[in-house]
Amino acid sequence: MANDFSRSAARYFAIFKISAKDMLSFRADFVLTFIMKILYPLVMVFVWTVVFRTSNVTKIGTYNLTGMIAYFFIASVIELAVFTDLPYSMQHDIKHGSIATKISMPIAYLRYIFSSNMINNFIWGSIIGIPLLALITFVFGIHVSVAQFMMFVFTLALGVLIAYSLEFIIGCLSVYTNDINGILTFEGLMASLLGGALIPITLFPGVIGKVMGLLPFQFMFYLPITAFTGSTAIKSVVLLVGVAWLSAFIIIGYFIWKNAFKKITSVGG
Repeated sequence: MANDFSRSAARYFAIFKISAKDMLSFRADFVLTFIMKILYPLVMVFVWTVVFRTSNVTKIGTYNLTGMIAYFFIASVIELAVFTDLPYSMQHDIKHGSIATKISMPIAYLRYIFSSNMINNFIWGSIIGIPLLALITFVFGIHVSVAQFMMFVFTLALGVLIAYSLEFIIGCLSVYTNDINGILTFEGLMASLLGGALIPITLFPGVIGKVMGLLPFQFMFYLPITAFTGSTAIKSVVLLVGVAWLSAFIIIGYFIWKNAFKKITSVGG
C-alpha cells in the first residue's frame, strides 16, 4: 500500500513539474497573463467607482463602494480556481491526435488532464490568489470566522467541481464539433454574468434573481464570496441544489465521454 502511494505521489509530482515548466517556457505569455489577472479587479474597481460617483449614492443594494470593491477583488481570486484550460487541452489532444499517446500513459487520461489543469490553477492561486486574498482581508478589515472560512472552502470546492464538470462536458464536444471556442465563450459569459462575477446576484430584480439562485453558476462566484464576507447566510437547501447540479453534470459527462471515447478509439485515436 505504501508503494502504491509512493508511485501515485511520484506521478502527480511529475505532472506538477511538467505543468510548471509549460507555464514558464513562454515567459512573455506568463508575464502578460499575470498582468491581466491583476488588471481585472482594478478595472472593476474603476467601473464601480464611476457608477457610485455618477449616481450620487452611498449604497447600491446592500453594497457600499468599499464593499463592492472587496467583492470584486475576491471574485478575481475565485476566478483563478474556477476557469481552466481543460476544454482547450482536450480539444488540442483530440484534434491533433495526441490523445492516443496520452491514453497509453501509466496514468489514466482523465486523471492526467484533470490533475494537470488543477495544478495550473494551484500555481496561479499560490502566486496571486492567496497573497491577494490575505491582502484583501487586511485592507478591508474583513473578519473571517472559522465557520465562515469552512463555508467558503466548501462552496468554493463545490463551485470548482461544477465548473470542471461543465467544462469537461464542453471538452468532450470537441469530438463532435470543429471548434468549441464559441461554446466556451458563451459558457464563460453565462458563468460570469449569472454567477455574480460581473454583477452581484442580489442586484438583479426579484424574479430574475430567484431564477439565478436556482442555476449552478452562483456556486462559482457569488456564494463563495458571500460565504467569505459573511454578508449573507447560506441555507442548506441551497447547498443541496449545488450538489444536485454537480451530480447531474457528472452523470451527463460520464455518458458523453463514454460515447466520445468510443468514437476516438474506433478511428484509431
